[in-house]
Amino acid sequence: DDTMLFFGSTDGNMYGINAENAREKWRYPLGSPIVSSPVNHNNMLYFGGTDGYLYCLEAKSGKEIWKFQTGGPITSAPFITDNLILVGSMDHTLYAIPLVG
Repeated sequence: DDTMLFFGSTDGNMYGINAENAREKWRYPLGSPIVSSPVNHNNMLYFGGTDGYLYCLEAKSGKEIWKFQTGGPITSAPFITDNLILVGSMDHTLYAIPLVG
């Protein structure tokens, strides 16, 4: 399997890059700036958007699995525990979302 790097950009895209040859493997168009760092956990990529959603993508393909709406932009990286995804939003709320899978 390819070793992947992931990063979001203020151009509104999350990128999956092949670390061995620096080629773009996939691009997920969010449409608003991404300033949250992504977290890769069990082949799932979690990150927040300035559009107020927490996203879960399949890391290998960039396919959206789900998204969760908060009340404000997400500018920090999510944190994964044994069974929860913790993420803060600019709505002054810390969300604890069950980790599925």
